[in-house]
Amino acid sequence: MTEPATGGAAIGYRIVLPPGWARIPLRSGTDAAVAAVLGAISAGLPAEATEQIGAELRRAVTAATNSNGIDLYLPVTTPLGPVIAGSFVVAQVAFGATEPLDPALLLAGLAADPGVQRVIVDGTFCSRAESTAPADPARGGAMPSRRVDYVLPVPDDPDRWVVVTFSALRAHDPTDDPSTVWVELFDAIMGTFRWTRTTKL
Repeated sequence: MTEPATGGAAIGYRIVLPPGWARIPLRSGTDAAVAAVLGAISAGLPAEATEQIGAELRRAVTAATNSNGIDLYLPVTTPLGPVIAGSFVVAQVAFGATEPLDPALLLAGLAADPGVQRVIVDGTFCSRAESTAPADPARGGAMPSRRVDYVLPVPDDPDRWVVVTFSALRAHDPTDDPSTVWVELFDAIMGTFRWTRTTKL
């Protein structure tokens, strides 16, 4: 993969995925990507199971799109075992501020929460928050879920931010909870996050 230029305005990002993970773009080419992922996941499964997986995948795509998502990432096959019930979404947020926002002040405010850490991604300070949501059977969630959010300021554009959100099912038994391993994997993935930029003149 070509290294991004180190100067100029950020025009996108790149990230290194582990083997077996797939990207679903949410602004164009979504249907084709969903079909490809569904074909890989459901190979050899009964039709009923395939329909259920397809419905869950489409719900995830819709939720990510409605949250200003740019891309949805999920494991199709992994070297760590079966596909997990987890994924992460890269979304873009614009505050619409009339005055430029100071990223340092906003991140400092976020970091005032005891559940939030200041971390460095691609040489820039951002915030990392971790939380657990209880099971919600009414929405089809029979197990609690674990969530990690990274909030990154877009370089040279104080009104634009990128939020990367990971979520995975959490086992009821804390002594047998695979979500800890998957959170560590997600943090490692975020360690590969790099902005792509225009060439600085």
